[in-house]
Amino acid sequence: MDNKLAFVGMVIAILAQASNMEINKVAMSTGTNKFIILVYSNGLSTLILLPSAFFFHRADRPRLTFSILCRLFSLALLGCSAQTMGYIGIEYSSATLGSALLNLIPAFTFILAIIFRMEIIELGRSSSQAKCMGTLVSIMGALVVTLYKGPPLILMKNIIINPTYYDQLHILLSSSSQSNRILGGLFLAAESFLSSLWYILQVSTQKKYPAVLMVVLYQCLFATLLSATFACITVKDASAWSLKPDMGLLAISYTAIIGSAVRYSLITWCVWRAGALYCSMFKPLAILFTVFIGAIFLGETLYLGSLIGAVIIVIGFYGVVWGKAKEEKLHDNGGESGIGGNCDSFAGRRGCGAKAVNLKKMGKVQVLPLVGMVMAECAQAGLIMISKVAMSDGMNSLVFVFYSNALASLVLLLSSSLFYRSERPQFTFAILAGCFLLGVLGFLAQFFGYAGINYSSPTLGTAMLNLVPAFTYVFAVILRMEKLDWRSSSTLAKSLGTIVSVSGAFIVTFYKGPTLLMAASSSDWVIGGLLLIADCIMTSAWLIVEVSVLRRYPAELIVVFYYCFFAAILSGVASLFVERDPSAWSLKPKIRLLAVLYSAVFGSAFQVGVATWCLKMTGPVFVAMFKPLGIVITVVVGTIFLGETFYLGRLIGAIVIVTGFYSVMWGKAKEAKLDEDARVRSLESNRQQAPLLQNCTEEN
Repeated sequence: MDNKLAFVGMVIAILAQASNMEINKVAMSTGTNKFIILVYSNGLSTLILLPSAFFFHRADRPRLTFSILCRLFSLALLGCSAQTMGYIGIEYSSATLGSALLNLIPAFTFILAIIFRMEIIELGRSSSQAKCMGTLVSIMGALVVTLYKGPPLILMKNIIINPTYYDQLHILLSSSSQSNRILGGLFLAAESFLSSLWYILQVSTQKKYPAVLMVVLYQCLFATLLSATFACITVKDASAWSLKPDMGLLAISYTAIIGSAVRYSLITWCVWRAGALYCSMFKPLAILFTVFIGAIFLGETLYLGSLIGAVIIVIGFYGVVWGKAKEEKLHDNGGESGIGGNCDSFAGRRGCGAKAVNLKKMGKVQVLPLVGMVMAECAQAGLIMISKVAMSDGMNSLVFVFYSNALASLVLLLSSSLFYRSERPQFTFAILAGCFLLGVLGFLAQFFGYAGINYSSPTLGTAMLNLVPAFTYVFAVILRMEKLDWRSSSTLAKSLGTIVSVSGAFIVTFYKGPTLLMAASSSDWVIGGLLLIADCIMTSAWLIVEVSVLRRYPAELIVVFYYCFFAAILSGVASLFVERDPSAWSLKPKIRLLAVLYSAVFGSAFQVGVATWCLKMTGPVFVAMFKPLGIVITVVVGTIFLGETFYLGRLIGAIVIVTGFYSVMWGKAKEAKLDEDARVRSLESNRQQAPLLQNCTEEN
């Protein structure tokens, strides 16, 4: 399970890095200083990580010595230097070249790992050959994407960005991409070397100080101080430090939250769990993400060379994964003794720090379900926004549901077969019936949800989804899945937190206040609101049934596959009866195809898969409590990409939602602590009674 989580974590981290490159390239092309981005983003990351790091590590914080502090400073120095080189290189060239040259990191890391005896390579073994060849093939694919264009395949222009702003942006990006690519390439190669050193040092630091969030916090803190000092020396224009609601502010916020806080935390945890070289092997994916993000959001042309290179990268990537899987199998059978003693190697076993701390007990709250649900809500918010754009363009909601579920079924069929090829539970008729019921509830929830969004707006859609915690809480109490004790402060905190979160959601929706950004707009939301309430009821019932199914069949991806499969069949049948126009099944214009792809990959496969896993780990009430975050994400995305109006009421409501959210988290943490204390007392009581039983036995 740890290796699967490290796999998913690194893919998400690379996606965050690729999108971060694109956004920063746009920001620098529109005039934002690269050093100012570095200072503000690291500073904001520090503020974000400060409360969360101390909260999660308040009970198991390791001792911070001067030696550890020096290592953390060295990590920050390497990270800050790599960021600086990367920003300069991207400014001189392009984000595509930046992600391509990051594929030098596996080679640098591989050499450094051998030098520091963290990796032993034996070319006589097929696993080592697969890792070496996979790395070379991945790098070759990256070079093909960069250096060979070929004829254009897709030119996705002006589907999200405002046309006037898009034309200005296209000119700026085109002019910057014609600059000195050689100089930019040198800076980006230097970034890759520094990043490789950062990976190696990160492993040794994690062995001595296995507190993931604290390590990232200190790195961001020191990086802020270093970058601020350097910026004060190099940036002479005082106006460069000003922040306005433009692409520069978006780049800083995105870099701080996604590019630094989330990405570094994921990478740090994955390095600790799987080793430095394993994490660096995921770099080839960055160029694939960068090409598609640029084509979709910035209107960059997708060429034949990009497609060929992406295929080569995928071949090399799976070659590396196959080599790792074979090496692990040999190690489990006692045949991979050559690297058995090295806990930091590419073999993917838990790092040495895994023996010192248990991540599931960080502050008595499970970290992975929390992070997973935040990412799931981000994916759902993006799905709501893009589906609204597609349906506004004329796409039928039932057809949209069918295509997205059908494509998600194909994606999940391959992934579930891969992950559960050796440990698949027995599939019975009762499990099949449960999955069919999930498909029915999920189909109805999607149908009501998309129809409601089509009648109203994405903002109302996410606002009404905040009714899910209330419905789920009521269902859980009725079915005795959740205990309600009003004398317990944890129960009061969860109940009040739910009420406060829902209240904040309604404030965001129904109280406007003065306009802060964009021009005012209006729409009739009554019909849409009723449909969205029905969506919430179906979603709550789906969460309850999902928990019951997972107890009997604990294979998350297979359950989600059957859910999407049955939902696709039901939506396909309903579409044939309701939609008589054959042209409604067409995926033109391209925004329809984009919406279907996003819905299948992120809205169904990823979002439902993560939510399903979190349900298994924590239960339905914990999962439902994250719904208030969706409205905050939707407001931000809608304002930036779709030009929706941002009111003062939305800001106030977001603050209220966050207050209720942390109240619920406190209640869950306190409840978990009480359960843990009760288990400890029970164990101590059993130990005290054991000698008495032994004495009685001896006397008899």
